Amino acid sequence: PMRGLAAIGLMTLLLPAGAAAADTPAPDGFARVRQIEPAGESPVQRVILPADVYPWTSRRDLGDLRVFNGAGQPVPHAVGDGAQPPTDDVTVPVPAFDLPAAGTADGLPAGVDVEVRDDGRVVAVRTGSAVPSPQPALLLDLGALPQPAAALLIDWPDGTADAVIRLRVDASDDLNAWRPVVTSATVARLTTEGHRVEHREIALPRTDAPYLRLVQIGGDAPLVVTAVSARISQPQAAPRHWLTVQGHAGDGAHEFDSGGDVPLDRLDVAVPQATFLAEARVFGRQRDDAPWRLIGDRTFYRVALEDGEDGAISSDPMAVPALRYWRLEWQGTAPDGPALRVGWRPRELWFLRQGAPPFQLAYGRGGLAPEPWPMQDLADRLGAGAALDTLPPATLGEPVTVGGRASLEAPPEPVDWRTLLLWAVLVAGVAAVAWLAVRVLR
Repeated sequence: PMRGLAAIGLMTLLLPAGAAAADTPAPDGFARVRQIEPAGESPVQRVILPADVYPWTSRRDLGDLRVFNGAGQPVPHAVGDGAQPPTDDVTVPVPAFDLPAAGTADGLPAGVDVEVRDDGRVVAVRTGSAVPSPQPALLLDLGALPQPAAALLIDWPDGTADAVIRLRVDASDDLNAWRPVVTSATVARLTTEGHRVEHREIALPRTDAPYLRLVQIGGDAPLVVTAVSARISQPQAAPRHWLTVQGHAGDGAHEFDSGGDVPLDRLDVAVPQATFLAEARVFGRQRDDAPWRLIGDRTFYRVALEDGEDGAISSDPMAVPALRYWRLEWQGTAPDGPALRVGWRPRELWFLRQGAPPFQLAYGRGGLAPEPWPMQDLADRLGAGAALDTLPPATLGEPVTVGGRASLEAPPEPVDWRTLLLWAVLVAGVAAVAWLAVRVLR
């Protein structure tokens, strides 16, 4: 009965849909369409909008998207940013204790005594007569963290010599049985072309183990650590997607076009060389006829590891606003054949599963205004209950071009025949009055 009452209430909310449908073109009037395969039986469906959508729309707010049911009728929908990560990372110092050796999977090194409080927190590590190992190790106590750590951050003394060091991370629930959670990670301190490059972060898979063991497994110098911090795991957002864009060179710079209003938030440089370092002033703009806007200065680098080791140390991507056009002015020698990598988190669309399938996503129609719908309110009234960004995503089919690029142009304003007729009647009336006045004067 409650679901029936909710449906009756929804009908009153959806009454304007008929009028909206009359002003909405058919799916073949849009630039492109994709089939939608709903996920589960939820009355509200969630769609993660892929990279193809943004260059094929005429509005930054994606207001020219529509969802159609099997009868070709538009259904209520809304577009939003989806789950977003927090703006600031939280780092927390963690207790770190020197170990004289790496130990084994079945325990800590022989002769090591670990003093633990009743709550499981490590108080001290006593080495006794244990023989020091040429490869240092650390015992980390993460049990007091409010959330699992997403990464470890290593600090070393100022003035430490250049070194590339490989580490393994083991985890334990009881300080007795250990299991590897990171088989190989690299931290480094390097000086390249007068620039100091430091890579001190070790990404961690999710683990609830309160104890970690950091073991040096390679490198040209022993690991000397002054402190270890943990970056707290934050709520998960949609994974960042990456798009590589080729550019053109000129006047000591390279310019790039991301191809559309992609909601990018990170920028990086990719070059064919395994090792490179380049400084650039980064400019951006939204329109190709707008003046360039300075975003900031950045040093991009990639250092390949030696001795046959896999991987490399790279600069972190640059945080940037969502602009379409980019210009990198090189400060010094430009790298060979640079490409631009832009990272972005996809926007999301929610629609009401109204009418019979199949459902279609249509996008790209010049001059089409958005139709805002209160999707969360609709979901609550239908009994869906969950937050929209937690719904399982529907599956999109391959894009099909229908109206093409021509559909992105705004159609000409329709002729207002009523106004023209009124003006014609008014002009005719004025002419008749003037003719009568001339006859009377004669």
